[in-house]
Amino acid sequence: MEPQTDELVDILQTKICPLDRLEPAVDAHIFDGLEQTFGVVSVVGLGECTHRTREFVQFKHRLVQHLAAKQGLVWLGLEAPPVETGALHRYVVSGTGDLEEILADIGYTIYQTEEMVCFLDWMRSYNECQPRNERIGIFGFDVQSIAGPARWLLDWVEHHAPNQESVSASLSALTGDLYEGGNINLEQLDRAENLLPELRDIVDIPREGNATCDVSDSIITNNTPQGNIRHPLATDTPDELTRQYVLRAFEQAVEFARAYHEADESVSYGLRDEFMAENIGWMLDYSKSSPMAVWAHDNHVKTGRLSGDGYPSETMGEHLRARLGNQYYALGFQFVTGDVRGYVPAADGDVEIEGETLKMDTVEVPHTIDGSIPDLLDGVDIPHGILNLRALPESSPIREWFSGFRLHHYVAGQVDPDDQRAFYREFRTADVFDGLGFVAEVTPTTPR
Repeated sequence: MEPQTDELVDILQTKICPLDRLEPAVDAHIFDGLEQTFGVVSVVGLGECTHRTREFVQFKHRLVQHLAAKQGLVWLGLEAPPVETGALHRYVVSGTGDLEEILADIGYTIYQTEEMVCFLDWMRSYNECQPRNERIGIFGFDVQSIAGPARWLLDWVEHHAPNQESVSASLSALTGDLYEGGNINLEQLDRAENLLPELRDIVDIPREGNATCDVSDSIITNNTPQGNIRHPLATDTPDELTRQYVLRAFEQAVEFARAYHEADESVSYGLRDEFMAENIGWMLDYSKSSPMAVWAHDNHVKTGRLSGDGYPSETMGEHLRARLGNQYYALGFQFVTGDVRGYVPAADGDVEIEGETLKMDTVEVPHTIDGSIPDLLDGVDIPHGILNLRALPESSPIREWFSGFRLHHYVAGQVDPDDQRAFYREFRTADVFDGLGFVAEVTPTTPR
């Protein structure tokens, strides 16, 4: 028999590590005992059950402040394209470039917000005040852009293989968006696939070596100070590892696009999560330094399987757990009530997915469903905090409750505002997350 809600709420009140406030602050003394929450880990997954949510960005802003000041954060990974995000690394580490232009080039509107700009400018200011060996770098690990790799490879080919005019012409044609209103540009995809064998020969990287990174200890050693870590794109003299990094980004974008067009979603999105975990692992191998925080949706950060109707594919978090064991900490995020941004059915929409026309809009989330995670959190007298699921005693009532199948708030992109159940996914909380951050009420981020 399950414990009553009042009993669970009383227990939660004593287990939650509260956050003093969501607004960014100068000091990093924001949590009591948070070091014990994360422990000594290599990678912390910073999830969010909805993109474009102001309070989640602010919460993670505060968490990164804490990790930087108290636990020696080295890298922040973003659910963003690897090559385009190289310019963002240079911005926060060296202060070069225009942030608005960099975010526009990355192309993910979830980052083109006032809240994210505030966070990134804090990172830049924080790094300016640190010695070179104590700065935090940024890298991207998503696989949905071919434009950035194509531009970089075009520049490299023109400088190092100027006689390869047909390759340059093909790369030049691939520097635009591969996706058109949610659909694949098949002519561009065919062009990219046909180009790959010749491109591999030109940049002289064997196919079987793509997923590994063997960095000499004479260049980068274990426990290397942060400032001595080389981002593969933060160099004026790209070496074989840089070419490997960019070509792999190109390959992943092509492979995912083909799977997205031809395969079931469970296959294509499973491939995406596999590639994202590969890219995070590559950066760990390349830098040989940690801890690292990776910023993505809950569906990627959590362990286990991708959520949805019968998805069999492993998440990014599951791949990282297989590699790192308990050195990976998956922190999911939940909320009780509020408004979120998502793609909703609309006759005047500008995006088409599986024959349905959609547009981005603000949606009021329906009242919580009885017995769900948000329903339980609604009774807690703490507006925002973290619950460390790892620390819950085995066989305790609260552990048993979180080990059962529970409904979680979840909006990844598309949502039907008239269907209350569409705002939820169900899984065993304590099996897929190591901790839960939560806020009582959410609002959309502010677009730039």
